[in-house]
Amino acid sequence: MGNEQDLLQKRFIDLSKQANRKGIVIYSDFLNLSEQNLLSVTKGKLETSYELSGGHEYAERKIAAFLPVDLGYE
Repeated sequence: MGNEQDLLQKRFIDLSKQANRKGIVIYSDFLNLSEQNLLSVTKGKLETSYELSGGHEYAERKIAAFLPVDLGYE
């Protein structure tokens, strides 16, 4: 992986940790398709689950919402 991808992967892990620690939903910036793919590859390293949303069903760029375990989202 490139340096930018490593930093982005660490950012996803950090956002997940923050959501779990604070017990609130934490949102990423809008992610392009490549960044969304990197997030799915990082899934096993996250402390929380996440949901992608782009405002409408066919949006290409989406925001990741990191969902803390305590809130009970599935």
